[in-house]
Amino acid sequence: MNQIIFDTEFKDNEFIELMKKVIEETIELNSFYKDIVEKKDFQIEDLNNLHDLEKVPYIPASFFKESKNLYEKLLKIPQDSPDFEFWTVSSCTSSDSSIVGRSSDDLEFLFQMALKCYDDFIFLQEWKDSICFNFGPTNRFLKLLVRRYTKLKPVRLYTSYLNKIAATQTKVHYLVKFFPLKALRAIFSTRSCVGGFGINSNFVIKKINKNLKKPEEKRKKIAIGGSTQLLNNFINNYMKKRNISYNLRNDCIVGTGGGGWDGVKAQINLDPIDKAQFISDVYEALGTGADRIRDNYGFTETPILFGGHWSKQYEDFIMHCPSYARIIVRSLDTLEPVKEGEIGLIEVLTPFGVSASVNHAIIIDDVVQLISKNKCPECSHSGATFRVLGRLKNQKGIGCSSFVEWIY
Repeated sequence: MNQIIFDTEFKDNEFIELMKKVIEETIELNSFYKDIVEKKDFQIEDLNNLHDLEKVPYIPASFFKESKNLYEKLLKIPQDSPDFEFWTVSSCTSSDSSIVGRSSDDLEFLFQMALKCYDDFIFLQEWKDSICFNFGPTNRFLKLLVRRYTKLKPVRLYTSYLNKIAATQTKVHYLVKFFPLKALRAIFSTRSCVGGFGINSNFVIKKINKNLKKPEEKRKKIAIGGSTQLLNNFINNYMKKRNISYNLRNDCIVGTGGGGWDGVKAQINLDPIDKAQFISDVYEALGTGADRIRDNYGFTETPILFGGHWSKQYEDFIMHCPSYARIIVRSLDTLEPVKEGEIGLIEVLTPFGVSASVNHAIIIDDVVQLISKNKCPECSHSGATFRVLGRLKNQKGIGCSSFVEWIY
């Protein structure tokens, strides 16, 4: 992957030219999208400036749901092509996952883009030779878990690919562990061994304590990532109940796992998490301030990952759009673009990492507030900023996953 992409601040006119090229290519390679373009009466010549991006025909993220049976129609290259690598699958709570075909170039972009995002927002350089805890399962386990979502082959969970990032910097300790005795009890009570999995909490405390016993100059930083729900549960139901706390301050980095604030992500279904309370709880348990706690946002259907920092003003994480993408926030009622400060559904546009599937312009039923269009008002990072408010609820009798299609 050409590093120039990640070192370049793409001006609006440069971005528009790249979008023209990828749209033209997509029309040529994919008849499904070509029909949408014709239906919308869109002409590439209509795309001349940033404002015109709102005219680009987009794909609702729900089109990639397995139940729609459209994911193959959304391919731009044959599945038997040497460029096709595998299907990436979302880890949703239902059996109706999103399925997106990816090429080798797409996956390389995804990896390098996530690396850049972590470097810019989640203190990646400080992860080097740290004690890194991931509140999640190993990638090997995730490869087995993906079979619960789809029978397609070859296939990978989207999150398992992003998990590789930390491993480029240091040894990662994955904390989801199988406990045989718990599994045995679960089998007798529920006829399932799902209850046999849990967090290896004792291991975390032992590693931190051992590190703190070393001379200060020999101590390693603590890097924490993975599932927001599992980390929150560890702090409140393990550390607090045992009166365990630390004062790690700048020797600790917390990167929450991109979602799960409503308590639901993948197969985890817990109580919703109040973000401000989470910031307070982390500080109380680890001594780590809000400036060392970062979040990210993304979804399987787009190749773009957004990094964010905590905002005292909004009591929320502000997400930042990178130079190699643009966002449009569309009204919940009309799907017209909203103004700064207003809420709507988020659409993500990019000409990069989209060589295998039609996902250069994707709208999803996540509700966000558009904070600014050009620059973060708090850190001055260039690009649009927004905060994630949650998932669209049922409207006009239409399920949230189909609302966008219905109004579209």
